[in-house]
Amino acid sequence: MKEKREVRSKNPGLKRAFKRAAVSACAAAAVSLALAVPAFAACGPVVLDAGHGGGDSGAVGNGLTESNLTWRITKYAEERLKQLGIPTVMARASENSNPSLYQRNKVAQDVKARAIVSFHINSGGGTGAEVLVANNAAYNNFCASETQSFGRDVLSRLSSLGLYNRGNKPRDYPSGSTVSLYASAQSSDYYAIVRNARASGFSGAIIEHGFIDRGDDALKFKSDAFLKQLGYADAEAIARQWPNSYSRPAASSYSSRWVASGSRWRWFDVSGAYGSYAAGRWVDSGGSRYYIGGDTYMVTGWAKISNQWYYFNAPNGDMAKGWKQVGGQWYWLRPSGNGYGPVGSMGTGWLQLDGQWYYLDGSGARVEGWRDIDGKRYYFMPGSGRMVTGVQTINGVQYRFDGSGACQGQVNKTGWSFENGAWYYYENGKKATGWKDVSGQRYYLDPANGVMAQGWKKVSGTWYWFRTSSGSGPAGSLGRGWLSDGGQWYFLDRSSGAMRTGWVDDGGARYWLRVDSSSGPEGSMGKGWLARDGHWYFLDRSSGAMARGWRDIDGKRYWFDTSGAMATGTRTIDGKTCVFDASGALVSQSVVKSGWQTEGSARYYYENGRKVTGWMSLDGHWFFFDRSSGAMRTGWISDGGKRYYLRTSSAYGPVGSMGTGWLSDGGKRYFLDRSSGAAATGVRVVDGRVCNFASDGALASDGPLNAWYDASWRPSSSSVSGSKVHFFDASGKEACTRTTNTPVMGSSSMGKDAFVKVFAAKIQGNYPQVYRSDAKYGATTPEAFAAAAWNAATSEGVRPEVLAAQVGNETGWLRFGGIVNANQCNFGGLGALDGNANGNAATFKNVQEGLLAQAQHLKAYSSKAALSQACVDPRFHLVNRGIAPYLEDYGADGHGGLVWASNRLYGRDLLSAMRSITG
Repeated sequence: MKEKREVRSKNPGLKRAFKRAAVSACAAAAVSLALAVPAFAACGPVVLDAGHGGGDSGAVGNGLTESNLTWRITKYAEERLKQLGIPTVMARASENSNPSLYQRNKVAQDVKARAIVSFHINSGGGTGAEVLVANNAAYNNFCASETQSFGRDVLSRLSSLGLYNRGNKPRDYPSGSTVSLYASAQSSDYYAIVRNARASGFSGAIIEHGFIDRGDDALKFKSDAFLKQLGYADAEAIARQWPNSYSRPAASSYSSRWVASGSRWRWFDVSGAYGSYAAGRWVDSGGSRYYIGGDTYMVTGWAKISNQWYYFNAPNGDMAKGWKQVGGQWYWLRPSGNGYGPVGSMGTGWLQLDGQWYYLDGSGARVEGWRDIDGKRYYFMPGSGRMVTGVQTINGVQYRFDGSGACQGQVNKTGWSFENGAWYYYENGKKATGWKDVSGQRYYLDPANGVMAQGWKKVSGTWYWFRTSSGSGPAGSLGRGWLSDGGQWYFLDRSSGAMRTGWVDDGGARYWLRVDSSSGPEGSMGKGWLARDGHWYFLDRSSGAMARGWRDIDGKRYWFDTSGAMATGTRTIDGKTCVFDASGALVSQSVVKSGWQTEGSARYYYENGRKVTGWMSLDGHWFFFDRSSGAMRTGWISDGGKRYYLRTSSAYGPVGSMGTGWLSDGGKRYFLDRSSGAAATGVRVVDGRVCNFASDGALASDGPLNAWYDASWRPSSSSVSGSKVHFFDASGKEACTRTTNTPVMGSSSMGKDAFVKVFAAKIQGNYPQVYRSDAKYGATTPEAFAAAAWNAATSEGVRPEVLAAQVGNETGWLRFGGIVNANQCNFGGLGALDGNANGNAATFKNVQEGLLAQAQHLKAYSSKAALSQACVDPRFHLVNRGIAPYLEDYGADGHGGLVWASNRLYGRDLLSAMRSITG
C-alpha cells in the first residue's frame, strides 16, 4: 500500500552527489535503448494512462507527488512513441483531470486500443520498480502472455537505469463479487486497469516506477532528465510488445456450462466476460432439469424444494419423473405439473393412472397389501400396488370390495357366532371389537379377541353391567336403570349404562350410591343415616330414598330441608319457631310474627319470625329498615356511600317507599336515579340537560346540550377568554374537555426546516396540479408552499404550525372540493359562508398573498398589535380585535362571540390538526 507521507534527506551533500550520478547513468542508458522506428500499421493506438491526477495527488513523499511525476513520465513516453511512429491516446485530457478507472478503460475501448498502460509511482517503504500484470486465467489468456512479456522487458530497461527489479506482480480478485471470476471460471485480475482491459479484449498493465518515500528513488525522481529516461524506456518496451504490425488476438468465448469439482458438479453462469456459480435454483440443460443447492453443487437423491419433494438421479443429477424405485420403495414423481404440484414433485395420497388406482402414503411410498385409509380398509396388489375391487381371494380367504375399493368383509360370514364357549360378532366377515349396537341393544366385544362381555366390565375407567342371562334382555346386552346384584342395589345410567356413584335423582327421589367401599361395595345404594360434607341425611331403610321435610325416626321428630340436610338449632318452619337439639331432634315449637307490624311509634316487617333489616322490595316498592333496630326509615338516609329519599307522605307512593326521579325538598332540587333511587352527584345529563349536582345531591347548575361549560360546570360565558372547558354534544356525551391554552401568536415550536419537511409531506398527495404547472401561483412544489406558509405566519408573529393546521382543516390539506377552489389561493375560507356556492369567497393573486391574508386574519382575532405587512385581508376591519388569544377560543362560542367558524368545536379541530404537524 502506498503511504502519503513526506520523506526528506538528512544529508544535502549526499543528495546532490547522488542526483548527479543518477542523471549521468540515465543519459547513458537512453542511447542504448534506441530502437528502429517500426512501420505504421492500421491497428488501434496504445492508450497511455498517467495515474491519479486532478484533486488526487496519489502517493506523497520527499516533497514529491505521484500525480505530477506520472504525468511527466507519461508525456515523455508519448513523445518517444511518437518518434517511433506508434499512435497513442492519453487517458487523461490534462494534468488536472482525474477520470474514473472505468472512464479510462472506456477511452481505450472507444479507440479500439491495442493495449492500455498505466504509469504509477509506488510508496510504502520498499524500493525498485514492478509491473502489475494479468494472471494466467484461460480467459483472453493472450493478455497474460503479453503483459508478462512486456513486464519483463520494461523491468529490464528500468533496472539498467538504476531501479531495483521487483518483478511482475499478477494478483487475483477476492471471491464474493460479481467480477470475482472470469467466464473461464478462474479468478479475475485484482487491478481494475488490468481486469477491465482484459474483459474488453485487450491487454492492460501498470508500471510502478519506484518508491516516492524511498530516499534514493526519490532523489532520482527529482531529476527531469531521469523522468525522461523512464518515459523513453517505457515507450520502447511498449513499441516492442505492441508494434504497428500487432494484430489483436481473438477474444475468448465461453457459455454457461457444467464444471467438475472433484467428484461433484457445479453450474457456471456466464455473462459477458464474467461468470458465477449458480446457487439455490433450477437449471435446465440438455433436455433435463437439475437443481443447484445453496452450496453451489448439483443435488442428487431426495431434496425438498419449496415445500415439495423431488428425486435427482445419481450420479447425473437429472430430475426423475414417473415411477421411481428408491430404497426398495416405489414413488410417483409427477411427469407434468398440475393442480397438485409442479413437474417432478413427489405425489402423495390417491393416484389414478391408466385407469387404475394407487395409494401413496405420507412419505410418498406406494402402498401394497392391506391398508386402512380414512376409516375404510383397502387391498393393493403386491408388486404393482394396484387397488383391487370386486371379489378377491387373499391368503385363501374371499373378500368383497366395492367399486371404490373399500373392503365389505368376508364373503361368507356375518352376525353372531358361538365359538369355543364364547360369543363373537362377525361383520362383513371380520370379528367386531369394542362397542357394538345390534338390534337395538348395545354390546361390548373385547378389543383384543372380540369376546362378548357379560357381568361387570370396566371400560376406560368406568364400570358397566352386561346381562348374564336373557331375563330382562338378551344375554350380553348392556344393562340400564336399577340393578340388584349380590344383595345390593346399583344404578346404571339410563342413557350410557355407566354405574353411577354419589347423589342420583331418579323417579322424583334422590339416592346415595357409595363412592368407595368403606361401608359397602362401590356404587351400591346407601340406607339409614349418612354424614356428608358437614351435614346429616337420612336414607329410607327400605327404599334408600333421601328424606325431606318432617320425618319420625326411632321415636323422635326431625326436619330435613329441600337439599336433604337435617336441621339443628332454631328454625322458622311453616310460620312456627322450631328448636332442634344438636342431634337434630325437635325440642319445641311456637307461632312466629310475619309481615308488617307496628310496635310503639315504629313500623317493622317480619319474615320467618325475624325483623327485616336493610333494603327490601315489597309490592313493587323498595323500603329501608334500620340495619340495627329494624325500624322502617323515612326522609333522607345514607347507605353504602350514597343518599336516598324515603317518602314521608303518600302523595307519590307508600310512606317509607324509596323515591325516584326529580325531588324538590327544602327549596332545593334533587334527582333520584330512576332505577337505583340514589341521589345524583357530580355532572350528569338528565332529561336532556347538563346538570351539576353538589356532593349532597342538590342541583348547583344546569344547562342545555350541544353547548360549552366553564370549569365550575356553569354554562360558558363567551365574554371571558378560556371559559370554554367542557363541551356536551347533542347525544349527551362530553365530546371535548379543554385542558390547555394554546397561543395563536408567538414563535414556532419547530425549526423552519423541520416545519417545511413535515408540512410538505402532509400536502404532498393532494398538492393541486394547477400550482405545479403554473408558476404564476408562486409555489410549484409542496416545499415551496410550506416555506411560503412559514414566511407569511412569522412576518405577522403568528405561529406557523397554527396557520398550517388551519390550511389543513379548511382545505383538507389542499384537497379543496368545498366552497373555495384551488385557483382562488384562499386557504382559510375568508369570505366563505355556509351555504355559499362553489367559488363564492375571496380570491388572491397567488399562494403568498393568500397565506399572508390568512395570517393577518388570525392576528386580527388573536392580537391587538398592528399589522407588520401591508394589509391584504379584505375582512381584517370586520374583526373584533384580540378576542381569541388561544386556539381553544375559536369557534361558534368564542370569546366575544363567533370566532372564524360556526363549528362549536372548531378550536379543538384546529388543535388536532396542529398536533399532526408538531407531533
